[in-house]
Amino acid sequence: SMSVCTPARAALHTGRLALRTGVVTYFQEDTLYGLPTTERTLADILKQGDYSTGIIGKWHLCHRPPYHPSYRGFDFYVGLPYSVDMGCVNSFNVNYPPEKPCPFDPHTQIEIPALPLYMSLASNCSGASNCNANIVAQPVDLTTLAERYSAAAKTFLQRHAPGNPLEDQPFLLYMPFSHVHVPLSHSPRFTHKSARNTTFGDTLLELDDTIGQVLGYLKEFGLENDTLVVLAGDNGPWQVKCDLAGSVGPFVGDFQTRLGGGSTGKMTTWEGGHRVVGVAAWPHHIPAGVTSPALVSTMDIVPTFAALAGVRLPRDRQFDGVDISPVLFD
Repeated sequence: SMSVCTPARAALHTGRLALRTGVVTYFQEDTLYGLPTTERTLADILKQGDYSTGIIGKWHLCHRPPYHPSYRGFDFYVGLPYSVDMGCVNSFNVNYPPEKPCPFDPHTQIEIPALPLYMSLASNCSGASNCNANIVAQPVDLTTLAERYSAAAKTFLQRHAPGNPLEDQPFLLYMPFSHVHVPLSHSPRFTHKSARNTTFGDTLLELDDTIGQVLGYLKEFGLENDTLVVLAGDNGPWQVKCDLAGSVGPFVGDFQTRLGGGSTGKMTTWEGGHRVVGVAAWPHHIPAGVTSPALVSTMDIVPTFAALAGVRLPRDRQFDGVDISPVLFD
């Protein structure tokens, strides 16, 4: 929907273009305002169907009340408020140019605050008057972040397993990972383990492993056959980061590059900035190994999920996404 993080996430959560929501660029770490409160998020909409809702990962639609995810329909939040390059860290990380570490002297003036990790286990920042009371680590250790996310996903999903308190309640679990946004980081156990034997490859391998763990929890807790899983990215690679970014594949913008132009990925209107991976899985509903030539958007998630959940979309606004159930199931 957009080639940069915040507008792409706003579009995913609302099913609406950036010009409708007003979220047309990315938010900085000190932003005072976020996704307008007049916008209904996917979590808000699914609440009509009594869904339990969780987010584990990067939010980037403003972390202050009333824009914090726990104010926007999510019951459970473990994650970062914005991008990993918007706060200093002291753990292993790689970027061009290198990130500045956090000072150990608390009186040292720094340009940006240490990167925080939030944990909100109830709505409205668990009742705290200041959402910063929900910070559980600052600076967060990027090398253990994937492990934290996996553990949080296990906790959330286990509550819906047979014999547990929420076994009859449907759920939405949204997991926006920070892999592979610079600065890149991963657990030491993935160092030099990827086929590429690069920092990017090792970080991507950790992401793959963590997603595999989450899919394993669905199976372990007997939820696999009742859960639709969708995997997608928010934008194309940030090509100015060279070998620390991904590939635009065949979408190289030959017309532009032949004339000495720049990137065709993130932050551009070229196809390499917008076209991302899209995978959907649901045993007994979506046949394995099938590919579709259909052009779909992350804006389609809201109307599609609403239709599957049997809830109505708000009638007082225009939606740009459409229900893609025929693409997924026919």
